Amino acid sequence: MNTKNMPLFALRYGLVPGLLALAISCGKEKVNFVEHSDDHSALSGDAASKAGKKSGSGDANAANSSEASFALGDRIERNFVSSRQDHANLGLELTSSGDLLQRVTMSGHSSNLTANYTQITRPEATDIFAQGSNGQSATENFQQSTMGVLDLLVVIDSSGSMTEEQVNLANKLNPLMSYVAQSDWQIGIVTTDPAAGCMRRIIRKADLDRDAAFAQGINAGIAGSGNERGILQAVNGLKGECLSSPWLRSNSTVAVLIVSDEDNCSANGGDCAGQPYATPDYLTNYLASIRSVGTNARVYGLIKHPSAAAACTTAANTGTQYAQAITATNGTWGSICDGDYSGTLQSISQNISVILQSQFALQHTPVAGSVSVTMNGTPMSSGYSVTGNVLNFTSAPSASAQIAASYLYGQTPLVNQFTLAQSAVASGMRAYVNDVQVDSSTFSYNSGNNKVTFTSTPPSDSNIRVIYRRNIALPTSFAIGTGVKNGSVTASLNGAASSAFTVDYAGGNVNFNPAPPDAAAIAISYSKIGDPILSYPLLLSGNEGQLEANDAATSAAVPFSLASGSVVFPANEFRDGRVILLKYPSASTTPWTEHLAVTPVAGSIKVTGPTGVACTSFVLSGSELNLAPCGFTAGAGVVAIEFDYILERITSFAMDDPLFQSDKRQQWTVWVNDVESKGYEKAGTVISFPGGLSDGARIRVEVLFAKAN
Repeated sequence: MNTKNMPLFALRYGLVPGLLALAISCGKEKVNFVEHSDDHSALSGDAASKAGKKSGSGDANAANSSEASFALGDRIERNFVSSRQDHANLGLELTSSGDLLQRVTMSGHSSNLTANYTQITRPEATDIFAQGSNGQSATENFQQSTMGVLDLLVVIDSSGSMTEEQVNLANKLNPLMSYVAQSDWQIGIVTTDPAAGCMRRIIRKADLDRDAAFAQGINAGIAGSGNERGILQAVNGLKGECLSSPWLRSNSTVAVLIVSDEDNCSANGGDCAGQPYATPDYLTNYLASIRSVGTNARVYGLIKHPSAAAACTTAANTGTQYAQAITATNGTWGSICDGDYSGTLQSISQNISVILQSQFALQHTPVAGSVSVTMNGTPMSSGYSVTGNVLNFTSAPSASAQIAASYLYGQTPLVNQFTLAQSAVASGMRAYVNDVQVDSSTFSYNSGNNKVTFTSTPPSDSNIRVIYRRNIALPTSFAIGTGVKNGSVTASLNGAASSAFTVDYAGGNVNFNPAPPDAAAIAISYSKIGDPILSYPLLLSGNEGQLEANDAATSAAVPFSLASGSVVFPANEFRDGRVILLKYPSASTTPWTEHLAVTPVAGSIKVTGPTGVACTSFVLSGSELNLAPCGFTAGAGVVAIEFDYILERITSFAMDDPLFQSDKRQQWTVWVNDVESKGYEKAGTVISFPGGLSDGARIRVEVLFAKAN
């Protein structure tokens, strides 16, 4: 502790004239060193000896290694001074009794330490977002010869009487497609027997083997149920529930071709009494739920039609229900008894083409309300609609008509909020729009919903990139170890003093609130209390044999012993900061001349008279101080005397750190007053200088530890 400004004892204790009064305040030990290690671990712990005595050693375990093979790992540095210096502040008054009074403040050995840490840097994350789009424009041109999208379901009777009919139809794909070959078509084939599943085969326009595939699908065999459930199987086939995904396309025209020599459920639904599929409504109602019946959904047939039943002698039952479904949907039919189905199939194909000539497939799905149409250059305000990507005309355009459709597609909503993938730290967040960084004032972050909000919506189709630090909790507690003196802790962050911390002395931690920022350089300085100081020098020569010691606060006598010019107190009398008053007669016989028990450091002594005027004419010879030249008058007041003196000379220094408890190889380097020295000896973790050191010499010790394998 610094005692320069301590009140003079003579003034505080009111010494009376006629007594020679002396008051001294002894400061605490001043040993300063800084310690740190690269891993920023707690800088405390007892040293463990790992090597024997070695003079001027560089590597304590280098018997089988060379400097070139030493891989740097942890590093520890300690700084010491060779002497412990104190400051004396005495009050001297010429009195009649000639007693000396000395004031002692008890203290413990203390070391001024600094622990250095670097706050963690939280990892950065990058989130990339795609802004919505206002859409792109397209114009497509058609001539009335282009056809739309066709999904055709063939329901083939697989009962025992259908051999000839299957053979007759199997090679007729071309007649069936004769008028619709230019459409985007696909054909599904299902039998009238539910036990055979909801789909036998699907043939697409792009298939290279479509003719063979069609023939294979139609030749379903004659092992199917004799209760032909064509209405049920038509709906099952359209639904495609047995498939991995629906086969009907949302923008298609739907056609159902039923091929059977009997009626639904054999005879007008008779074999399916009470079932919902026992009437044709089961099929037409389903078609109405997915399409516009008669406009883009029709039923066709190769059946024994009621109007031509007499001429169809090879078929069993009249297809009454099938005929009703055909009529209800504006379809057409042909006789199952015909020897060649080509004509009927061409007629069916032509009927389908009429529907398809009212539909035109666009390359993209338009944005709702964005389509405009011209017919032969004239804008149309009505007479058309759009379903998915199909342009539908109420009436088919005339032959060779030129149709143009303009529209927007690919539109998605524009937004100004984007949700980050992880919780973020708001400070330091950066945002880029189309790879150009935007000012931080143009966006904000809400930790509650984890969203970044832009004040202005980023433009259509832009790329947004947000870079941020992940919101990982920063460490707030940093270890300094126990035994720290109360009130001695100071801290700085990035070189600036900080008061935003508390100290847990019992736990040995410094706790910051808030946590130091990312990558902050943290320096924590503190005094560590060591063993109590029990011995204090008598600073003026006197009759020590008549020494009295009393507690300055209570006047209670304090036991002591004398040893080598010092007063020594028992350990049980130690109280940090306790003030003891020592009283003993002066040994001087010459007025204004006193023998100091210690030698002041050269140039450090200052003498100030009772009026506050400095005296520079005093004479200091070794440890004898003569104040007579100053002309002081007895009884005029207190004379203040200040000086520094060497309290202890130190030649041995201990290194302490938990790292010394490891088996890592060590490389030691020692400097004295910034000059590398080999004049030391090392025993374990203690270095000593047998040749001694000059007062105030600065010793720096660096220990490098080999990197762990």
